[in-house]
Amino acid sequence: MLEYDTLLANFPKKLSSHTLTRIVCHMFTIMAPSVYPFVFCPEVLVEKMADINLKEITLIVGVVTACYWNSLFCGFVFDDVSAILDNKDLHPSTPLKTLFQNDFWGTPMSEDMLLSHERSHKSYRPLTVLTFRLNYLLSELKPRSYHLLNMIFHAVVSVIFLKVCKLFLDNKSSVIASLLFAVHPVHTEAVTGVVGRAELLSSIFFLAAFLSYTRSKGPDNSIVYTVL
Repeated sequence: MLEYDTLLANFPKKLSSHTLTRIVCHMFTIMAPSVYPFVFCPEVLVEKMADINLKEITLIVGVVTACYWNSLFCGFVFDDVSAILDNKDLHPSTPLKTLFQNDFWGTPMSEDMLLSHERSHKSYRPLTVLTFRLNYLLSELKPRSYHLLNMIFHAVVSVIFLKVCKLFLDNKSSVIASLLFAVHPVHTEAVTGVVGRAELLSSIFFLAAFLSYTRSKGPDNSIVYTVL
């Protein structure tokens, strides 16, 4: 067995991030083969990446629709009133740039822009407000289109979650996990409450970013942008 000093002397002085990633992956293969499939190594995850088929997508979308169909007949509740009914940033007469200057509730973020005693609590979600504005253009303040878009976003999250599950699980277990995710009651507030769209959008972008990471296969582990 080599002495510690000998190992250090023979160890390369400089390692690229790509080489270091390969070393870590192989270490887990030797030392902990049982947890190896769950190691977040891009090369391993890409090899395990499996495409989803139309049948699986249809199943998930159907389950989401059946579970949240009754939400289409709900109105605006709780924070929906402040974020949608009382928010002038949704109106076409409001300049689009104002969405990026105000908070989630339509209150100016800058102290200099405040015209009243109302103060912003710095909840900044312009992309979510932009989707509310799209709903307003389609149906003004009729809540059905708002709830429909939330349901569509939840279906998208569930489909992307299936793709993530297939990185770590077999096909059957992945489908079951994504179906449980789709119908889990913990998501009820995010889907049926219109302001919960912020959580749906953040989930879409987080999972999509993770999948993009698993497909980074360029030289020196550089990011290569591919279709998810």
